[in-house]
Amino acid sequence: MILVVDDNDEIATLLTTFLGSQGFETSRARDGAECLQMAAKLGPDLIILDITMPKMDGFGVLSQLKLDRANRSIPVVMCTDHSMLNDVEKCCREGAEGYILKPFELKRVLDKVRSVIEKA
Repeated sequence: MILVVDDNDEIATLLTTFLGSQGFETSRARDGAECLQMAAKLGPDLIILDITMPKMDGFGVLSQLKLDRANRSIPVVMCTDHSMLNDVEKCCREGAEGYILKPFELKRVLDKVRSVIEKA
């Protein structure tokens, strides 16, 4: 199961619908706090995590996931726009499995998802 975490309804719906059409089970969280709750409850195979969100941003979520023994092995792919590329690269150094840049091509999203899931 892939947990898509984004406060933007349009982006979250696009990702969950597309990944669902490719045979993946998906779920969605609207902010970082909800992501942490859902990760603990659902144990997803992958989290696609936006950086800029209310309540808790992607940096805080990634940090909390990696500190939690039960969730630290869940692969995380960061999702953000080009202007925050340096921040995404920092997240990769701190435990994210990679990143997807907005606006994204759905084929690249699928390639990244498959790659990370196969690696895990």
